[in-house]
Amino acid sequence: MVMAGETGIALGAYFLSQQIVTYAITDATSSIYTSISNIFCYCSYVDSFLLELDIQTKLKAIESILEEIGGLTFTTCPKTVHLCIDSIHDMILNIKADFTCIENKIKIHREKWLNSYRSLGVVRELKLLALHSKLLDNRYDMLIKTLALAKVEHIKNV
Repeated sequence: MVMAGETGIALGAYFLSQQIVTYAITDATSSIYTSISNIFCYCSYVDSFLLELDIQTKLKAIESILEEIGGLTFTTCPKTVHLCIDSIHDMILNIKADFTCIENKIKIHREKWLNSYRSLGVVRELKLLALHSKLLDNRYDMLIKTLALAKVEHIKNV
C-alpha cells in the first residue's frame, strides 16, 4: 500500500529528474550549436550536408517542447514519458560526439600542408551523424505519440 506522502515524494523525485535531464539536453544542444558554427563554411560538402539534416531546427523544437512540458505531471505514462526524454538525451549526446569528432578532424585538417588539395575525410562521421539524426527524429516522434496518450495535471510553481 502506497501512502499519500510517498506518492508526493515519488512525483517530486520524478519532476526533479525530468528537470535535470531537460537541463542536460539544453547544455548539450548549446554545445552542438557552437560546433555547427565552428564547422560551417569550412567545406561546402559538409555545409550542404548539415543544411539537409536541419539539426539546429530539430534541437530547438525539442528544447521548446521539453520546456513546455516541464511544468506538467503525467498521471498516466509518466515512466514512458521520462524514458522517451532520456532516450532523446542519449541521442543528442551521440550527435554532440559526432560534431566534436568532425570539429577535431577539421582542426587537424587546417594544420596540414596543402590542406586545400586534400580531402577532409569526414564521410564516416557524416554518415554517423545522419544515422543519429534519423534516430533522434524517431525518438522525438515516440515522445510526441506518448504525450498524446498521457493524461496531464499542471504542477503549480511555488
